[in-house]
Formats: sequence, C-alpha cells, structure tokens
Amino acid sequence: MGIFNEFHRKEKPVFTGIARGVGGFAFGASAGLVSPTVGDMEASGGIIFEYNDGGTLYRSHTFNTSGDFVLDNNPSSLTIDFLLVGGGGGGGGGNGNYGGAGGGAGGAVVVTNYAIGSGPTTFPIVIGAAGDGGLGGAPQGFSARGETGGDTTFTNPSPEVITAKGGGGGGTGNAPPGEPTSSTASFDGRSGGCGGGGGSAGGPPPISTGQPGPTNQAPSQPTSISSGTLVNHGFAGGTGQIGSEGANGGGGGGAGGVGSDAPYPGPPPGHPGGAGGNGLANVFRYGPGTPVTYAGGGGGGGAGAGGLGGAGGPGGGGAGRTQNAPPIYQTEPQQGDQNTGSGGGGGADNTPNYVPGGSGGSGVAIIRYQLGTLLSTKATGGNVEAIPSGPYIMHSFTEPGPATFENTSGSPLTVTYLMVGGGGGGGKDTAGNPSYGGGGGGAGGVHYGSFTIPTGSTVPVSVGTGGFGIAARAGSQGTPGTPSTLTQPWGPTTITAGGGGGGGLGPGGAGTSSGGGGGGTPRTAGSASGDPAPGTPDATSPPAGFGRAGGNSNGGDGAGGGGAANGGGNGAGNTNSSGAGGQGFGVSWLPPYYGTPGPDGAVRYFAGGGGGGTHNGPVDYGNTNGQGGYGGGGTGGVTPSSGDMGLSGLPGVINTGGGGGGAGNSATGGIGRPSDGANTGGRGGSGIIIFRYDA
Repeated sequence: MGIFNEFHRKEKPVFTGIARGVGGFAFGASAGLVSPTVGDMEASGGIIFEYNDGGTLYRSHTFNTSGDFVLDNNPSSLTIDFLLVGGGGGGGGGNGNYGGAGGGAGGAVVVTNYAIGSGPTTFPIVIGAAGDGGLGGAPQGFSARGETGGDTTFTNPSPEVITAKGGGGGGTGNAPPGEPTSSTASFDGRSGGCGGGGGSAGGPPPISTGQPGPTNQAPSQPTSISSGTLVNHGFAGGTGQIGSEGANGGGGGGAGGVGSDAPYPGPPPGHPGGAGGNGLANVFRYGPGTPVTYAGGGGGGGAGAGGLGGAGGPGGGGAGRTQNAPPIYQTEPQQGDQNTGSGGGGGADNTPNYVPGGSGGSGVAIIRYQLGTLLSTKATGGNVEAIPSGPYIMHSFTEPGPATFENTSGSPLTVTYLMVGGGGGGGKDTAGNPSYGGGGGGAGGVHYGSFTIPTGSTVPVSVGTGGFGIAARAGSQGTPGTPSTLTQPWGPTTITAGGGGGGGLGPGGAGTSSGGGGGGTPRTAGSASGDPAPGTPDATSPPAGFGRAGGNSNGGDGAGGGGAANGGGNGAGNTNSSGAGGQGFGVSWLPPYYGTPGPDGAVRYFAGGGGGGTHNGPVDYGNTNGQGGYGGGGTGGVTPSSGDMGLSGLPGVINTGGGGGGAGNSATGGIGRPSDGANTGGRGGSGIIIFRYDA
C-alpha cells in the first residue's frame, strides 16, 4: 500500500502516514484500512515493519542483534509466529592444491500460533554469532576446519527455550605432503544446524574423502512446545574428494537442501568446489510480496589451476575460493551474508598463500503477529478508518473549509452522519467595566442522522471554524463560529450545523445554533435556534439541529455559553459564581480520540458551551464554577487573587465545536500582573463532519 515503513523502535511505535489510536487506524486516503480483530497487541523491540498478507495486517519485529521482545499489552491473548536462524558456520581453510569445504548454514526453526499471554512479559532473544573461517596452511604448516556458528534462542520465561543451532564449520583442505595428520576427522565437516561440507585430502588410504557434517537441528529440539507448531529446517553438507594432485571441498548444507558433493574429477583444467545447499524462504518479515531467503550453505573451495569455487547457496551463502580461472582468476572465499545465518565459502590455493575459509553470517530472529483485517472502502474523502464495533468504516473531515465525500461503491450507500459547527469565541469586559468576567462562547450546532447517497453521487461538505475570543477591552462579544454544511445535490438539500454565538460582556451573542452566554452586570443570554439534545447518545436531530441558549449574568461573573444538550449556567456577583458551559451531545461508537469524555465513559461528547470568566478571587481553573461543558467547552478565565487581574479563558477543543471560555476580569494592578488587560477570551473549537457506513 506504500505507507508501511520499517523503523527501529524501543517504545510503542508511531507511524509516518498513519494516524493511530485505540480501536482503529486512520489513513489519509481510502484504499484499504485496518480494523483490529479483537484487541490491539502492544510490543516493542527490534526493527518494526507492517504489511498486508492476504487481507490481514501484520507487524513484524526483526532482531539482527541480541535484545528483548517486550510485550506490553495483549488484551485478547493473540499469538505470534516467529523464525529463528542460527549463526552460519565458517568455511574450511585451504592448503596447497586442496580446497576447504563450505560452512553449513545455521539451522532454521519456524514456530506458528505460539501463545505469549496477555503481558506484560519480556522474552530475551540471543542472536547466534557467525563462525570464523578455518586457517589456511601457511605459515603454521597446517590448515583448520571452519568454526561452528552460535545458537539463536528465544526464551519464554514460563520457562521454555527454543533454539536454532549454529551451522557446522567446513572441513579443511589437505595438509602439505609429508606433514603428519593426527586424524582424518580434520577433513570432515562439523555437525551443526546445517552440516559443514566435507574437506579434501591428497594422501593415500587410509585417508578417505572428507565426510559431510550432519544436521543436528531436529535432534536438538524438544518433540513438542508449550503451544503452537514447531518445524525444524536443516540439511547435511556435501562430500569432499581425494586426489594426488589436488582435490576440492564439498558444499555446506542449507536450511532448504543438502550441500552438493565436490565433483571429481571435475571439468578441466581444475576441480570445482561443491555448491552450497539451498536456503529457506520465509515471509514473516515483509509479507508474501517480498519473501526473504535465509540460511544458504557455503560453497566449497576449488582445486588446481582453474578450479572454480562452488557457488554459495541461495539465501546468502558465501562462494568458495576460485584458483586462477580466466577471466575470473583467483577470488577470495566469500563470507556468508550477515543476519541470514548462511555458511562461509571454503578456502584454497597453491603455496605460499593457502587461503583461509570465509566466515559465516550471523543469525536472525523475526517475530510477527496479527494487527487486524483489511476492509474495502465504499467511498472517498476525509480521513478513513475502521471501527471494529460494527465493523464500520468511517470518514472524518477535520480541516476547516470545503471538501467532498463521494460514493464509489457502485450502488446506493446508506450513511450515518455527525455534523458539528464551529464554537463561538469567549467574551471579555470593557474598559469602562474592567472588573467583570466575560461570557462563555456558545457551542456549534449539532446534526445527527442518516441518509442514502445515490450511486456515484458526491456530497460537498464544509467544516466550520471556531470564533475568536476577545482580546482588547472593547466590550464586544467574541466572534461567532462559522457553520458546518453538507449538501445533497439530488435533493437538492443543504443541512447546516450553525456556528456558536460569541460570549460577551453584554449581551451574549445570538447563535445560529447555541447562543453565547451573557457577561456581567446584568447581561442577557444569546439566543439559540436549535432544540435540546436528549441525554441518550446517538439521538437523531430535528430539522433545526441541537443547540441551546447561553446563560444570564446578574453580577460581575460571566455566564456560560449554551451547549447542545442544555443552556449555559447563569453568572452572579459573588466570588467563584461564574456560569458553567452547557453540556454537549454524545456519540457511542467513536474511538476515544474523537470528542471529549463525559458522564458516560463509553460515549464521546461534542458541542459543549464555554464557561464564564470570574471577576474576583481567589479561584483557579480546577475549582472554578465556570467549567466548560463536556463536549469540548473551554473553561472560563479565573482570578487567582482577590483584586488581581484575571486569566484568559481556555479555548474550546478543536473538532468538537466547543465554545471558548470567557476571560477573567482585566482590572489593572495586582502584584506581578500586567496592567494592560492582556488576558483574552478563549477561541471556539472548530467543527467536524463524520460519515459512517457498514464495512
């Protein structure tokens, strides 16, 4: 889909291009989206990537170095799949005209549907180190087998340890003529997750061909694990050869196949090394569109002038040493690719070089788990996300200004919609009456209901902006919010959620939805054209929408702005007697990053009125009676100390249509306070338009 990024994280990831919250993921365009199946697993560690696998979204964690997979939360006890690959074995060293063998790849373990509980739990992961290549014959006079790679482990503190064994080192090339050989075993490949290839020898009987190392992956594992299914992958290396004038090494085993025997006699002029065994393809890291092959065996070293090195096995196996083969001429044995668990190539050469074998590649661990299923959208426009409770698909328009919502389903589409106008700005006192609190701004109007969009039709929409709070001691009202609208061209019908009225010193602004509250001494409330919203969520609105008038003020404290459900509270003349903002409208199915909380913890609220500002103190934002209404209303400005200048009203929450809080008094004086009346009424919150339909 072009939006998934790979990134290193040690904490809960945040994605570029994806706006994520609990219960859903939002994408900037409607092409396909995620809906968590049951719960949302939260984990960290390694390199994180996300991909679509046949309609299911997965997250993978790749560990190239040792670390911890930390499960923070797994409320639905989802399972994981994982791949472990041990470190690759090193190639055997060359000696004289005799090629060393390729190193065996690390064994691979594939585990599916493994239970890890609900968390929090830490799962240590150890990545197997690469095995070193064996020494060449010079200057010490003997060559050596490659070293075995380290094990890769996944530890469940339950307890249980699951292991991918390191690959076996490749057998060595022959000792120089006349040198004693302590054991024919030095020619043999080492055992490992995948066995090392057999080395070459030049002596007469009883010295035999280098024997391939066997795989020990399957015997090293338990016959069962605590949950899920475990499958082992490991194969033996290939056989090396003997020859009085040079011989070649066998290929190391891979996780997907055995290493090739060294051909002897090979095609002239030299003897090529055996190819490394195939690796194992796996989709856990990037998904089926980009499978990655791991754990290829190392190629054996060639022998004699013109002897080609064996090819490394697919999956990162290192190629063996080539000796003077035009146009290639001699090449060094290659190392196994890092973090593939592949084997290193075998060494070879004439005196005096006696090239050592290549090192293997370090191991890797990859964990993946399911995030959700992809759902097809039926429309375009806005921010698109899935809501699992339906499941529903939702398009939200949050940026003020015009936009379009288009039915692309190929058939009529029935939608539920929420539309909220912009909230009004909070008011402030006048130069002539500087000790009074300003009135709270009214909330934007609310429309909620459903309608059917004809096939192929487009619905123009426009999201309202919040009104500005008053800054200067002008004695005027806060500016009203602007309306949110949607147009049904097939009607034609335009539905309007009016902007909230501005709060004032007096009187409050009349709203086309919820009116602004009055200021102090005595001031009347702004009116409203809407009906009161009921206390139950998801109520269908009447033609005029939901919206109530602001409160009245009978003294120095400002009144609250009206909300969608009820009117703003009245202000009085006593300490801490400003009016609260009216309460808002509830929606039961939205994720918790929309709207604001309210009395019902499962419901999100919109269109709360702004609270009135205070004229006298001491009082602070936490205990003022001029609280903003639930649904995004801003709290009124407070007066921290008696006789001191009040503070600014708080703004309404964006995309709720909440009214701005009225400013506290702007009288001059007070210790440490400015004398210019610099406090302001809070700005109203912008509106929002949301469409929802069945997935």
